[in-house]
Amino acid sequence: GELQAPSKAGEGYPEQAVEVVGVEYDEAGIGKHNGSYQGSQLFTCPDGRGSFAKVEKVELGMSIQRAIAEKYFAAAQNPDAARKSTREETFDLMEYVDSKGREKSKSVELVGRYDIEQRQQRLEGFLEISLAESCLATRFPDDIWAVDWSLPNLKSLWLDKTLINDWADVKEICELCPNLEWLSLSRTRLKPCPEVLPAAAGKPTGVSECLVLKPFVCKVRTLILNS
Repeated sequence: GELQAPSKAGEGYPEQAVEVVGVEYDEAGIGKHNGSYQGSQLFTCPDGRGSFAKVEKVELGMSIQRAIAEKYFAAAQNPDAARKSTREETFDLMEYVDSKGREKSKSVELVGRYDIEQRQQRLEGFLEISLAESCLATRFPDDIWAVDWSLPNLKSLWLDKTLINDWADVKEICELCPNLEWLSLSRTRLKPCPEVLPAAAGKPTGVSECLVLKPFVCKVRTLILNS
């Protein structure tokens, strides 16, 4: 819906004015109006589909990474749990030449390597994932863990009744799941797919940020769309 913020008292608004979001429901009869309030049209929608919600109660769209993290890695997002699981692990010695031409070596440590490996091992173990009725809306950004990640063995993915509405995001999500065979996108707001897809919003453009090793071939055999 459209964000409406009558933040000042007066001008037709009550003394205890609050910030609200205009909501348009997909199904008729759930709402109470057409976007109007006391004779003022704050936003427009079919009658019986409109409602208002306080801003602090609204959950906005999120990336698939955040949706997966909140559903399957909730404990790992706890700062106390993260501190307990953090480990320092020593790699092999790294050899180098100093400014005076002398050959030297030193140990290289990566903090949190254990967590990264454990997370990716768990991601590799997923064969089916359901994010249906979540606030998933986009593929990017990768704002939970800033490392390369994928779902290499995922076969089935449910994204029914999510907020996703761009086929460019669907394509990028499929690239995360190179062996995906079954994808459900029913009850979404996806429009007919264009012949040429633009880059998904927020996709990294630098070579160092988005390295493509080989062309992606979609293996989806069953695609469920809106009826």
